Amino acid sequence: MKTIIDNWQWIIGVVAPVLTFFTGYKFRKADLKKSEADALSNVQSVYDTLTSQIKEDVNHLRSDLKEVKIENRDQRKSLMLLQEDNRKLHREISKLMSENSQLKEELANLRNENEKLRERLKNQ
Repeated sequence: MKTIIDNWQWIIGVVAPVLTFFTGYKFRKADLKKSEADALSNVQSVYDTLTSQIKEDVNHLRSDLKEVKIENRDQRKSLMLLQEDNRKLHREISKLMSENSQLKEELANLRNENEKLRERLKNQ
């Protein structure tokens, strides 16, 4: 015991840094765990925010897609009506062109006949 009392400064000088090291280690370890927990919490918060934004964007895109599909369907209906009208107009044009050709031919025949009649009238 006398040895401990005589060397108490030396013993405290050796034991104190050892105790400080282990106590500091526990505090550092606790701080590290707290930092990791905070980082994980921050990551979770960012993930939740991104997830909600992505859900919102996806819902918006789905809504836009529905509108585009409806517009597309309406445009296809309009296009089919225009195509039918176009076919009818082509048939009418073909008919009118045929009539025009017949009338031109008839006009040419009438002009020839008119010329022949004029010639006959001049000759009489």
